[in-house]
Amino acid sequence: MLSSKLSATTLLAASAFVSTIALGQSTGEINGRVVDERAQPIAGARLELRPGAKRIVSEPDGSFAFRNVTPGGYSIVAQRIGYQPRTTEVEVTASGAHPSIVLMAIPAVLDSVRIVERAAPNRFSATVLDESGAPVSDVAVTAEGVSNTLHTDSLGRFTVPSQVRGTLVIRLRKMGYHAYLGSLRMIATRTDTVRMSRLAQNLSAVQITEESGFGRDTFVYKDLDQRMRWKSHQTGIASREELNAMGRVNLCTALLFTPSGSRYGMQCNSRTCVILNGVSKTLMPPSAFYADQVEMVEYYPPKSDLSGNLVSRGCGGSARTLVIWLRNDTTLKR
Repeated sequence: MLSSKLSATTLLAASAFVSTIALGQSTGEINGRVVDERAQPIAGARLELRPGAKRIVSEPDGSFAFRNVTPGGYSIVAQRIGYQPRTTEVEVTASGAHPSIVLMAIPAVLDSVRIVERAAPNRFSATVLDESGAPVSDVAVTAEGVSNTLHTDSLGRFTVPSQVRGTLVIRLRKMGYHAYLGSLRMIATRTDTVRMSRLAQNLSAVQITEESGFGRDTFVYKDLDQRMRWKSHQTGIASREELNAMGRVNLCTALLFTPSGSRYGMQCNSRTCVILNGVSKTLMPPSAFYADQVEMVEYYPPKSDLSGNLVSRGCGGSARTLVIWLRNDTTLKR
């Protein structure tokens, strides 16, 4: 009888001991480094742990740590501007995991873009095509803040006549086609291809005029052109190309790591004044947008808008202002 009681007591104690060990091993850590192909540390790389969607940024020495991770299999998605994204599989145990993530530098060749020369002056040329690949002639082309309206020739070609530095914003319009707004970084003379899609034939005349870019929003782009012509050294524009590299990341976070964001010190928070699509102030904070939803972002520190037209839209003055232009196919985060 005594022996049975002792055995039961021993089993209970052993069970409690095992349970204590199991609780102590319920989480682990992932400690690693992000390096390039030469084993040099990469700072500012964005890392996301999946599943779980934990997100962190690598330290100046390339190190990173995900804490309180339940043991099991995970994927770490690493991204950094100028490098190819990489997904690394890790197995987390009670003793953690210690992966080394190697990112390969992207060659300095832009997809569908031909770099003609690297010496100044920088020029931009393009050919405008429709959905079937046929050239679109007589398209009204405006390089906002750079040149007045010009038109494509019979082969759909145009060249911005003025030298361009930094971000170039172009707007294309032709009756019967969807208006096009695009932004790109000019680090060299470049030639590109732009596609415009035809409007549905069952639209009314008023709808065709609006969708073609000749409607009520014309004043919005006139003000954009004026802001860009009067742009001070404090203001800057983050282009679609820069934001594309950041992917599905909060816009405020993404801006910090774009080349233009680093150059102009683009910062934002819930108190930043936001103008949406150049029309008027919105109550939506910058954090309501993802980088891959946005075509471009105009950034204005307090009292830096020399054109003065932001004030009439409810921003400007002593407020830090972002003018956020959404992509045509954007669905806002709810």
